Amino acid sequence: MPNEISFKYACQFIASQLKVMSKAISPGNTPKRLKSLRGDLSVLFIDKRPKPNRPRAVKISKTRYPINRKAAPLK
Repeated sequence: MPNEISFKYACQFIASQLKVMSKAISPGNTPKRLKSLRGDLSVLFIDKRPKPNRPRAVKISKTRYPINRKAAPLK
C-alpha cells in the first residue's frame, strides 16, 4: 500500500480538476465526478525506490594543492 503522495502533483491535479468542475459540470453530476477523481488519485502516489546494492561512499575531491590529512583541525 503506497503511503506517500507527491505534494506538487497533488496540488496541480486538484487545482485543474476544480477548474474543470466549476465550468463544465452541473451540480447534479458532482458525486459521479468525485468518484471518478478518487479513482484517478493512484497516479499521485510515489513508488518506493529500491535500495542500492552497494553502500554509498563519499568520493574524495581532487584539488590542485596538496592536502595534509594528518593536520590538526582548525578552530
